[in-house]
Amino acid sequence: MIEDIKFMTVSCKFGAIAQRKFLEQKYPIHPLYSRELYNTIQRFRLTKESLLNDAAKLSNWLDNQKEIDSRIIN
Repeated sequence: MIEDIKFMTVSCKFGAIAQRKFLEQKYPIHPLYSRELYNTIQRFRLTKESLLNDAAKLSNWLDNQKEIDSRIIN
């Protein structure tokens, strides 16, 4: 079920209501608690901080590549 939530959150960008409906149909005997579903969705959502961190990592990697290979232009 966690993999389904991760896929629907990251790849499909589904909201909580759509995910709930899907999961209720796919797992009819599993109890589905709203708070747990929302918390799980939040674990997989990208945040502004994580996106900024990715940009910083990319910038650092490019700086390192410029030091290694002088042909790379600024």
